Amino acid sequence: MEQGDATAPDFPSKVAERVADRLDVLVNSAGMTSKEDQHDKIAEADVDMWDKMINLNLLVPMKLTHALAPILARSHAGGHIINISSVAGLRPSKYNAAYSASKWGLTGWSKACFEELKEQNIRVTTIFPAYVSSDMTRGVPIDNAKMILPEDIAQAALLPFQMSANACPTEIVINNTEPLKKPQS
Repeated sequence: MEQGDATAPDFPSKVAERVADRLDVLVNSAGMTSKEDQHDKIAEADVDMWDKMINLNLLVPMKLTHALAPILARSHAGGHIINISSVAGLRPSKYNAAYSASKWGLTGWSKACFEELKEQNIRVTTIFPAYVSSDMTRGVPIDNAKMILPEDIAQAALLPFQMSANACPTEIVINNTEPLKKPQS
């Protein structure tokens, strides 16, 4: 696992240098939203935050895929890219426009990558979780105890590796099973 500032311009090339000999799986899981984007109208939003959000949620996975696809293509078992998106990448939500746009972009990117990279023996799976208990959702006015656990996302990411080389789940949607609204006191 590589750690560092994924938004740094040289991050993809540094990762590619470190894994140049072998890489089987790329998991693009970094993401962000803003509390303002979840509650403000478009005309009131912080557009500088939009730039940061679209960079991290969309451009970083694109740049990492660009840098690492040639290495993944050399994997003996075939490479695999797992993109962690959001249900916001399938259905927009009010007062969350920039986040939804970044995740819709990742959805389109993932679908295009699947079509192109399967010719190089690279599979692409996108996971679309609803609300996950994480730092990103801390402070969101919903019941944290009813959120999806990070472990659930990890289990979903393992699913493609339980299948034959002839199968690839391209989209895995994980919804919350209970209403998330906090009870009114």
